[in-house]
Amino acid sequence: MPKIQDYAAIGDGRSVALISRNGSLDWLCWPRFDSPSLFAGLLDARIGGTWSISPTETAQVERRYLDDTNVLQTRFHTSTGSLVLTDFMPAASEEEKRRILWPEQELMRRVECERGEIEVQVHFDPRPDYGRVRVALRDAGKLGLRIDRGSHLITLLSDIKLTPAAEGGASARFRLGTGASATFSLLYSSEGPAVLPPPSELFSQKFALTTEWWRRWAARCRYSGPYRDQVVRSALMLKLLSYAPSGAIVAAPTTSLPERVGGDLNWDYRFCWLRDAAFTVRALFGLGYREEAEAFVSQGLGMTRMNAPYLLGTMLTPNRDRAKLLGVLAHFVNGWIFSFIYIAAFHAWGAATWWLGALAGLVHSSFVLTAGLPLLPALHPRMANEQYGPTVARQLEPPGFLALHYGARTPISIVIAHLVYGAILGGFYVFPG
Repeated sequence: MPKIQDYAAIGDGRSVALISRNGSLDWLCWPRFDSPSLFAGLLDARIGGTWSISPTETAQVERRYLDDTNVLQTRFHTSTGSLVLTDFMPAASEEEKRRILWPEQELMRRVECERGEIEVQVHFDPRPDYGRVRVALRDAGKLGLRIDRGSHLITLLSDIKLTPAAEGGASARFRLGTGASATFSLLYSSEGPAVLPPPSELFSQKFALTTEWWRRWAARCRYSGPYRDQVVRSALMLKLLSYAPSGAIVAAPTTSLPERVGGDLNWDYRFCWLRDAAFTVRALFGLGYREEAEAFVSQGLGMTRMNAPYLLGTMLTPNRDRAKLLGVLAHFVNGWIFSFIYIAAFHAWGAATWWLGALAGLVHSSFVLTAGLPLLPALHPRMANEQYGPTVARQLEPPGFLALHYGARTPISIVIAHLVYGAILGGFYVFPG
């Protein structure tokens, strides 16, 4: 098992992943620093869960962060060639994220053969909740391997077909020649429809945005004394520990690691310990990172992932903020139009009661689930198709049968919403005259 000093960190201001020298991702808590783990091989190599990408034969290993970034590159030199593994969590400005469809959270890995020909092995074995849950990976074809956890969805998209492994998870072996590569994208979504970007087509764009974002941040460092490169590298690591939504700074991205073997001082450091955070803020402020210090001070020392307004709004624009606003307006207009259909039904029946309204809502929800939502991939200009998978233009997750792609309880929530809508209309509607 690798030593703790053999791990490197990547992150996006919400969580951190730890990757060993042999290309194994052995620690990741999603979607936040303090969330239960998805991979915890760092704590227990047997049951914790891991995601490894490496050559099948013994290799000499060297690795580095790209200058002034938190993008990690690991090089494997074997008897038959050289292989480079690039790992990062995409990062970009909020303006850039609003401009395009951007997943809630994503971790990208690309393995590329630089010289010769190398056989590569991949083993993907997530074990949620600190290894206490052994999940069944669901193969959704072009939509990737999926893990449904209540209202949360985790998806692995890749160029390579992974098959179930006897020891759990999914694995693949393949050969890469000079210049050939394979790309993997791990995605998290709590809101439906999930954004499913095609990994190979968008890797270069995400890579460029991420390196630019980190370098722009690193360039703000005002320190110009001895060992500047090491100081900037330390600052970049401290930035990884900042929780972007609130400005809080966690003490460390890990938990349950004893200070000494056999000891009991194995605290959970994935929280904002005020003393540690105060030292961090002081260091960042001294380096010129005033915004991070102010963010720290200012932070104050469901049933389904489906978001109907967002679903409707993205038919009109890829801009996330505008899509939500336009979606709310479209949803309101949609409800107003359907209210006339309900009223027409009441007049046809000659009565309007809450239970008749609920009955109309049941019929309405059945139509939405069996006809309306299944038609969306054909009508929505930004929604992927299950048969062909995501493309650059179509990245939104399709609803699937009975909208089950948005969570197992989505059909129930849709039925309940329409029952309540109909019951309210039927209970309050008064016939004219």
